[in-house]
Amino acid sequence: MNVIKEHFKSIDDMIRTIESRPNNRVMRSENASRMGDYSFTKTHSYDEAKKLYQFGYTEVLDKIKIAMNQPIKANATINRRQVITNVIGYAPHVPNAILGLPNSMILTKSQPQKTKAMSICYCITENCGTDSEEFIRSGIAILGVINSLELQGVRVKLRIAFYCAREGEERAFGTVDLKDYREHLDLQKLCFPIAHPSMFRRIGFKWLETCQGLRNEEWAFGYGSQTRNEKEIEKYLLEKDEVFLNLSKTRSFDYEVNKIIDSFNLK
Repeated sequence: MNVIKEHFKSIDDMIRTIESRPNNRVMRSENASRMGDYSFTKTHSYDEAKKLYQFGYTEVLDKIKIAMNQPIKANATINRRQVITNVIGYAPHVPNAILGLPNSMILTKSQPQKTKAMSICYCITENCGTDSEEFIRSGIAILGVINSLELQGVRVKLRIAFYCAREGEERAFGTVDLKDYREHLDLQKLCFPIAHPSMFRRIGFKWLETCQGLRNEEWAFGYGSQTRNEKEIEKYLLEKDEVFLNLSKTRSFDYEVNKIIDSFNLK
């Protein structure tokens, strides 16, 4: 099996990369990233999609600001620094030294503590028959999940798989980071990559047209089919302890935030 994988630290990095390189040999004559119509992509052009990313896709903002009441539990371990006095240390504790106490040195101790954290990979790849409104509806649900977790103190790391497709014995996986654990949740910034079909059907298509390593000429006749093989996804796509979500999963939970969060089985 030939597996093509490419990861970007940001969408800015991704766009700079895909626009700086020519189409690959397999996709040399293809230009679907710029040819898709509005009903398929919800944009009139590739440049419009870029502007929505740059300035924010604000139409869905009001729909994702959902107040959540369900308690969330997630476990992760961090080290919290604690300054104590001890018989050894890196600096003297003057008051204790004057009093002749044995604990007359200052020591910094790292003590493991549990914090709430979760890493999510949201796959926005879907086959051509999927209605563009489903991308929006599913994205709103995902943003509602992230918003709810963050409101309840769960630190969320988020990335999307903007391409997760197969063609014969080839697999193409493209991912990009959207949010680290400690970053502030910026809903306006996340709305386009999470909830707009052009992130996949224009920006993602542009990646496939320019990525290196494709061999199967059949990619040019349909841009591949969605990969649903869970073992392949776990092996080639997911990071350790990462939660995988896609449009099929949000659909199976009727796009309800509470049901999606319940499926995580957090403890």
